[in-house]
Amino acid sequence: MEIPITQKVLIIGSGPAACHAALQLSQKGFGIIVAEAGKELAIKEPYTPYEPAEVCGALCSSLAKSEGIEVLTDTRVCRCQGGAGNFLMVLNQNGNLLQRTVGVIIIGVEPKIEANFAVYRLTPSDVTISLSETGNSLGGISVNNPKVAFLTGLHEESTALIMQEVMSHALYAQTALKGQAYVFTNNIKVGGDGLEALYQKSRKEGVRYFKFTDTRPEIVQDKTGGTRIELTDELVSQAFFLAPDITVVDETLRPSDLLDDLAQVLGLDKDSEGFLQANNVHRATTCSNRKGILVIGLARKIQSLEGQLADAENAVMATACLLAQPDQRVSANATINRGKCTICLTCYRGCPHGAIRWNSRAIIMPGACQGCGICAAECPMDAIQIEPFTDQDIVSRIKEGKTPEATAAEGEFIPRIVAFCCNHSGYPAMELAAWLGYSLPLGLHAIQVPCAGKIDLDHVLKSFEDGADGVIIMACHKGNCCSERGNIYAAQRAVVAKEMLKEVGLEERRIFFKNIASNMASEFFDTVKKAEREIQALGPNPLKG
Repeated sequence: MEIPITQKVLIIGSGPAACHAALQLSQKGFGIIVAEAGKELAIKEPYTPYEPAEVCGALCSSLAKSEGIEVLTDTRVCRCQGGAGNFLMVLNQNGNLLQRTVGVIIIGVEPKIEANFAVYRLTPSDVTISLSETGNSLGGISVNNPKVAFLTGLHEESTALIMQEVMSHALYAQTALKGQAYVFTNNIKVGGDGLEALYQKSRKEGVRYFKFTDTRPEIVQDKTGGTRIELTDELVSQAFFLAPDITVVDETLRPSDLLDDLAQVLGLDKDSEGFLQANNVHRATTCSNRKGILVIGLARKIQSLEGQLADAENAVMATACLLAQPDQRVSANATINRGKCTICLTCYRGCPHGAIRWNSRAIIMPGACQGCGICAAECPMDAIQIEPFTDQDIVSRIKEGKTPEATAAEGEFIPRIVAFCCNHSGYPAMELAAWLGYSLPLGLHAIQVPCAGKIDLDHVLKSFEDGADGVIIMACHKGNCCSERGNIYAAQRAVVAKEMLKEVGLEERRIFFKNIASNMASEFFDTVKKAEREIQALGPNPLKG
């Protein structure tokens, strides 16, 4: 089955990363739709959280003038069908349903900003303000030589982005306002680009930093809304107190509530904090678990403006590669035998890439299928096949294994070991081990699979039926599987296969499971040699006769 590729891009959200991607793709000739859930665009002047106004102002102005961009505010995604190159979208704009067909979806939703007044047991006032309010409040301050205190990361670890904003405002209060700025913190985050230089510059200009490890300052708020900060300097063990003219409370950036809805509607994985990108090395830099859906900026993690704009550039390149040719066609890696399919929906529920949709029958979406084979292994009727890793292909490869008895000395038992190796980990680890000169077992027969999730129970049992003395299943580590859950499926099947071996009278110790990475040649060698020794102790497979 082939589908045409649509030369349009849906961008969800309207922060700096989203707008930068929209403008860049529009200039390349792609049709752009910007869908913003709010009543107005997130990017405006002044823009928060914490970005240079001139950059955001330029983006905002350019977006408003662009004629090739359809901007939809008060709009949410409520339905998504199809796959990469041809997504069929239903959008809800203030109660009106809109249909759009796009080739790529880019998510650049802005985070939720929570001022930490409650953390410090403070109440907002004219002189106790949040970090987002600092620009306007400090710009209009009437006090000469003001004392400004910044509270950040004292009770919960902050981020480099928050620290950058704190140091920038502290430097402004120190130099432009001719005041005295104080920063009270737990850890000074200077891991971002240019932060160490900003920290050193602010200190040189006179900003005073108080870092706490074992103690915390006592912060009391009076009836006028002002604060009194009492502390003991941990370096000199001396007590101080400060009554600042302005107290600035830091903020916490959390994933937007909108991300939960998008994850459900679009079938996307989230990380442990709730951002729209799983903790998986194969998701770098802007990829999601679904091909053709990219996550950028503060929708995937808290990062600086430079990082957000870099995300946008990466998304532009990825989009251009996918939508390069208007007449391009994509074909599915998997095929479904309609005569065998019993409409059980196992494949629909199990596909980690959202590549199977349902329309009175299972349909594989060509642009979304990544050929991992999880659906084929999970299908109870073997109705799904993956080229070139069909069941027939793998069974043929099992039979192709060398017969170690032909090279064994008289009376010597050389175990025949079938190793099912993931194409992304176990198989390249074996190739590396061979290239480095490791002496691999004579009876080792490695079978390459697209993902450990493709390893079927039938293939494991067929190996023993065909005379294998042992089977090794090699999968990626947690957080390193291209298909996110292929290694988990493989581990579960290894457990089931061991139970099935016991039922037919074979030792479960003949099956080995190993998480491995592509560069772990030594670990691959240790695993197969250990398997060889244990199988030698068990003796030949009694089913050989």
